Amino acid sequence: MDTDQLRRQGKIVVEEMAEYYDNIEDFPPMANVKPGHLYSLIPHAVPDEPETLEAIQSDLKNKIMPGITHWQSPNFYGWVPFNNSVPSIIGEMYTAMLNVSSLSWISSPAATELETIVTDALGKLLGLSNRFLALPGQKSNHYGGGSIHGGASDSVLAILAAARDKTIARLTDNIDLDLKEAAADSVRNKLVAYCSDQTHSSVEKAVRVVGCKTHTVPTIEGDFRLTKENLALAVEQDVAKGLIPFFVGSSFGTTNTGMVDDLQGVADVCEQHQIWMH
Repeated sequence: MDTDQLRRQGKIVVEEMAEYYDNIEDFPPMANVKPGHLYSLIPHAVPDEPETLEAIQSDLKNKIMPGITHWQSPNFYGWVPFNNSVPSIIGEMYTAMLNVSSLSWISSPAATELETIVTDALGKLLGLSNRFLALPGQKSNHYGGGSIHGGASDSVLAILAAARDKTIARLTDNIDLDLKEAAADSVRNKLVAYCSDQTHSSVEKAVRVVGCKTHTVPTIEGDFRLTKENLALAVEQDVAKGLIPFFVGSSFGTTNTGMVDDLQGVADVCEQHQIWMH
């Protein structure tokens, strides 16, 4: 496709997108298909020649759309809010146009700096103090700032890796360089993260990925909160075993019941034991 085709066919696609949202209430929220629906409809080998846009549109209408769960439908109330917007769609189009990799500042200066500006703005909306912000261009003794991830699970994984590395660095800071790697491995094998039996499963999965242990703290039936007392007991038990507490995944509204953990109590335990509280 050349840019002339992009102009012509892009208008067609944008019109389809607008029509979809104009009539989204007419679609059943849940797909009325059975597992294996698409396997009998789509070729199982890469085609030798490209397809026309008309053929792709036909496949979308007759094969893909019947198997779509319409998360944007006003009649859809499943799982989590996943709402889209026209500005978001247009933003995605610009993102696809530029198609840059923001792996470092030099790889895409504007994208890198925009991420910092956006996360600082969100931090200010939340009322966070300056120590949580990047504040580029300002002289300050802080290490704040944020980054944008694909979802909550990605974010938790990044946070756990940061908490792990920070704890290892703190506990091996005064060790000779030639012994530091072995010491870091020893610390890593003892690190334990905490969550309740109501915490989202992404936390425990992320702990596995970063190579640490998980201690799931039971909650009280009917309360379903991670409390100061239960967490403190779990931490004390693990410290007695020679383990190193380094992370607590607390919840501000659990998936199952919407309960909020005892955040102040959890924070007290974390402060006492130098644990990263998330």
